[in-house]
Amino acid sequence: MDNTVEESNFIEDYIDSTSLFVKFMIASKQWSSLSLREVNIWKNNFDSNLVSQYYSSRLLSHFLYYSEHDMELMLKKGVEDIIVNSVILQEQLKSNFSCLPQDLSHIYNSEISKTLFIPLLDKNKPHESGNQMARILVQKLGISQSNTTFHYDLSDLHSKYTRVVIVDDCIGSGHQFTDFLDTAQTRDNSFLMKWCSDNNIQLFYLSLIGFKNTVERLNNTMTNISIHCVQLVDECLRVFNDESYVWTDKSEMINAKEHIQSILNSVEVPLMGYNNLDFLVAMHSNIPDWSLPLLWKSRDNWQLLMRRKNSDD
Repeated sequence: MDNTVEESNFIEDYIDSTSLFVKFMIASKQWSSLSLREVNIWKNNFDSNLVSQYYSSRLLSHFLYYSEHDMELMLKKGVEDIIVNSVILQEQLKSNFSCLPQDLSHIYNSEISKTLFIPLLDKNKPHESGNQMARILVQKLGISQSNTTFHYDLSDLHSKYTRVVIVDDCIGSGHQFTDFLDTAQTRDNSFLMKWCSDNNIQLFYLSLIGFKNTVERLNNTMTNISIHCVQLVDECLRVFNDESYVWTDKSEMINAKEHIQSILNSVEVPLMGYNNLDFLVAMHSNIPDWSLPLLWKSRDNWQLLMRRKNSDD
């Protein structure tokens, strides 16, 4: 790919600007689990020529990273939205919006005490991200530990609650979520959804981040569960989509895809993430498999940016 002097100057400026941006994001703890050294090591996976470094800079400058603080704020908002939408808004309507703030606060706290939070687990692995959500609820948001449990510990002792909220950090294809609902059983071997229905308990799913298409599809097809997602990511945030925000235009996207694909082929790293998704999404200490594998795969000749449980697979 030959560049004019003007194009070369633009590329050099973009690479320099991205370098400053990355330093700022790390120094300000907005990329809270990354170091500058880790980013530089990852960038060295790409060829040293101007074009290759430009493409890697485009990826970094559109890296959608949610810090630990971001996750706390989003989880707080998600819990509040569920309580407000399911209870407090109805109380406000009944009173013609005349409820005093202290009355609303009392209602909110009362409803929280009637809410049970359970992490979405993948085969009950203790390191799963759903457990991180439960930890934030208790340690950062002040939710009582008695209001959190695992689905396999649910019993008649929990039938006093009015709602169960499944908490998760993100949802991409939706397969892990639907697999969980199909298989999750309580202590007496009842399926979770049936157990909630039999005990007249509302069932909610709360995810911090989600692929908009998936969330909308699930909301249109799932019954007996209310699905909430705090932050939706759209098609335009996919890397190799025709309307992607990552590139200046479709032509640049095509050229970048071919260039990156050729590099990844040589190190046996797949181009696309799970279910053929291609986001640049990550959270504090976790990255979903529906983000590009070039961020999280580890090979002899490819250094990852963030580790996943299956990075070495």
